Amino acid sequence: MRNKITVFMAGLALTAAFAGADATAQIEAQSFQSAGRSGGRSAAGSNARETEIYNDGTQSMNESNWEKAIEKFDEASRLHGRRVEGALYWKAFSQQKAGRTSDALSTCAELRRNYSHSRWLKECSALEIELRGAEDQPRAETQDDDLKLLALNRLMDHDEERAIPLVANFLNGAHSARLKERALFVLSQSDSPQAQALMGDIARGKTHPELQEKAVRALGVQGGRGLDTLAQIYSGANSQVKRRILQAYGVGGDRGHLLAAARSETQPELMKAAVQGLGIAGARQELRQLYQETASHELKSNILDAMIIDADAEYFAQVAKTEQDAKLRMKAIRGIGISGGHDSAAALVDVFHRNQDEETRNAALDGLFISNNAMALIDLARQEQNPNTKRRIVEKLSVMDSKDASDYMMEILQH
Repeated sequence: MRNKITVFMAGLALTAAFAGADATAQIEAQSFQSAGRSGGRSAAGSNARETEIYNDGTQSMNESNWEKAIEKFDEASRLHGRRVEGALYWKAFSQQKAGRTSDALSTCAELRRNYSHSRWLKECSALEIELRGAEDQPRAETQDDDLKLLALNRLMDHDEERAIPLVANFLNGAHSARLKERALFVLSQSDSPQAQALMGDIARGKTHPELQEKAVRALGVQGGRGLDTLAQIYSGANSQVKRRILQAYGVGGDRGHLLAAARSETQPELMKAAVQGLGIAGARQELRQLYQETASHELKSNILDAMIIDADAEYFAQVAKTEQDAKLRMKAIRGIGISGGHDSAAALVDVFHRNQDEETRNAALDGLFISNNAMALIDLARQEQNPNTKRRIVEKLSVMDSKDASDYMMEILQH
């Protein structure tokens, strides 16, 4: 149902970092290499399995089976695929729900350490604030909140007709933000028209505006019925709410509404949000189709950014060969390296040999550096006759954490 997210922001950082292609930029960008490599390798062979495990985790979360959700999201995160960042966030979220505060904080720390430019960090930061706030609360207040939450869960499971009005009253009462957010989550688990109508009102901002963003997100997590509710809200919503709904579409994998928004929205920020949502949803074919349809440079650039999430190295290689716009072509070439995968090195070496202009060749070298392919760079350095180009290759090798690169440095010193 959800994709994680998040080689995307690392990819943007890498693309920007290599624009100058100097040694300083290479050193600054080196710390991001592992994120690009792990996303690319896994995308080649484990997407289906990862999606299956991720969906199992989402289902367990929807059933409030927190321990099973933790297990499934942990398993999904260890595949290091395109959903790894989302899996880590939802693992932390489930740990919070299971009362495992220290484990949840550790999981957020893992996300921050390994995916330092992930968009999920904003979500984890909010979760950390809530977790640390809960730690600072008087113990009696925390226990009282937990007891009330258990009572709401129990009623919702066994007597929804009585429970939903109680949840509504709870949201209107003088309760902590923490408890209200949990009550909203309890409400979001109900299939009843009454519960869905209340969720829709909150998502529209008619009631409890402080919970609006969380209501939209919860409807996205629901999938099916929740996405239908969001679709009803979208047409009359303001730009801010529309942007949140587009993010929720990505979370819920609603490719149809995202593609429609990308085609029909006239506001650049909403078009960009729709395209990003397609990347989060793993909508590879839709993104390819949209790229072929549009003549907009800005939209094409946004599509290439979104393709980084899905590690679509194959299409990056196609764009690198056929795109006439130089800036888009350079972005696609670097995208091959960010995406990684078995064939990425061969594609980048081919780009390097087929083109003689300096900018294109530098982009190919940047892609090999991003994907941490020292051997391919060493082979090019040994063959290269142009001293300036060879120097650029050696500069990249000199800052790579690779035994092959170190051995090649020794080789240079011995001659």
